[in-house]
Amino acid sequence: MKNVKTTEKNTRTNERPGREIKIDGKVFGNDKISFRIGTAENKNSPETVYLSTSFWVDIKEKNDSENFDHKISREYSKELKNIYSKELSSILENNTLFPFFKENIFIYDFPENLNYNDKRSFTLLELNLHTVNCNKEIIDKVPLKNKGDQTELYDELIKVAQKIASSDLLNNKRNFSIHKSKK
Repeated sequence: MKNVKTTEKNTRTNERPGREIKIDGKVFGNDKISFRIGTAENKNSPETVYLSTSFWVDIKEKNDSENFDHKISREYSKELKNIYSKELSSILENNTLFPFFKENIFIYDFPENLNYNDKRSFTLLELNLHTVNCNKEIIDKVPLKNKGDQTELYDELIKVAQKIASSDLLNNKRNFSIHKSKK
């Protein structure tokens, strides 16, 4: 067998990898939650950015009534849905940087039964927002930067995070208590 010499070209793109920025809830006056803002795409022109929120939840008044587990979990699910559909709609429905309100993705995750073993449950909220960069006619793409100039996208995500942090649910104004840790 002959030795065949091959040449591989190193192709290098100008595309920069994604980024993630962690933000403590203290910035928003709610030290019981934490945020992550980022993109998995090119941080200089992301088409989609995410805002992730995590915390621990407990039920304020537990009881042993019939179907309590099911009812309280459904109530909690409804409260989480309201964060996007009611709380955030005022700033996202006609937003110039996030113009695709109906196409955005809002995900939440928590245990099916909140009322198990008298322990707190971890909750994760994630909001995936499609940016103005999805519009192919836009020439000047908007980067995800938190320092220097061109921080518009980041600044708008901070407004969204502020709205989430100030929601009634995350400020213990509902039937649930929010905590920073498991214990």
